[in-house]
Amino acid sequence: ILQQAITVGASAIKLPTTPLSNRKSLWIFNNATNAIYIGSSTVTTNNGFPIYPRGVVSIQIEDGIDVYAISSVAGNDIRIIEGS
Repeated sequence: ILQQAITVGASAIKLPTTPLSNRKSLWIFNNATNAIYIGSSTVTTNNGFPIYPRGVVSIQIEDGIDVYAISSVAGNDIRIIEGS
């Protein structure tokens, strides 16, 4: 597994920048007081899947599939764990 703390702001950011090789799962925990939104590289706060404060999302995922996050405000602390 690989864990990371990432700061999400008003520009979409890839989760994580360099994915774990052969990953099979991605857990995203919103440790911030604002909602974050996840989706593709074109994610916005209007079209993304919301993760509310203290919320967790688990995704079964493969190599080559990227997940991005964005928020309406800067400085949102999130935590991720990838598993292979």
